[in-house]
Amino acid sequence: MKWILQLKHWQLFLFIVVPMAFTVIRTQWMQTNALIEFVKLFGVTAWGLWVYSIGIYGYKKLPEDMASSLNFPLFKMIFVAAFVAYPLLIFTIIRLFPSAYIIWLIGIIMYLPLLCCTFYISCFAGKVLALLKHNRQVSTREFLENLVYIIFAFIGIWILQPRINEMAKN
Repeated sequence: MKWILQLKHWQLFLFIVVPMAFTVIRTQWMQTNALIEFVKLFGVTAWGLWVYSIGIYGYKKLPEDMASSLNFPLFKMIFVAAFVAYPLLIFTIIRLFPSAYIIWLIGIIMYLPLLCCTFYISCFAGKVLALLKHNRQVSTREFLENLVYIIFAFIGIWILQPRINEMAKN
């Protein structure tokens, strides 16, 4: 997945932000259908792969002493939980419980752990970028900027991706 780190910022913007923006605009006027859900899923998946690639390839470039401060196995487990296990669990629940109210309730309850997993993945990638930039141990305040750019990808892609391109070239 190193190819996603080598994309230009405008290409990454087309992969991540445009599909999600299209679905938001499209669903305002029309009913949701399978194509719109697929396009939205494509955008979310592209964002997840971008953050995962930042974490994986950035971690590999870190010196041993800085890499030891990060919990890399936890990052991989949380990524699998957030982007693989959670959707499978939701589809299983939908098949088991035909009532829409139960699905809503379970979905809301399960959304909080997914949100925490997404936040952890974003923090990990942000910290990796800060470690690579400063080449020393960093505080929370020093990687907070990267975290905000990753979470708000529609702005962060334009700022982070040129730096990530340089990281991927070396």
